[in-house]
Amino acid sequence: MVNTSDHFKVLHEHYEAVIRPSFQNIRVISYVLIAVVFVGGAGIWMPWAKESNISAWLPGSTVFTYSFALLGSIICNRLY
Repeated sequence: MVNTSDHFKVLHEHYEAVIRPSFQNIRVISYVLIAVVFVGGAGIWMPWAKESNISAWLPGSTVFTYSFALLGSIICNRLY
């Protein structure tokens, strides 16, 4: 039988060695905020920015917001 505390120990060591230092890097934080939250979330904030009826605006623009999110993250990836 495998001891589950060993799995948590390996996970904790990986977190301390890889994940924690990367989230202390300003480039990673800015990429996540710009590319993922701001550009990737355009389908959520864009209807309110346009100040129109959300139910009438969202159905025709789902492809646009999806492509906007993909292109925005590609541009941010090229910048970094």
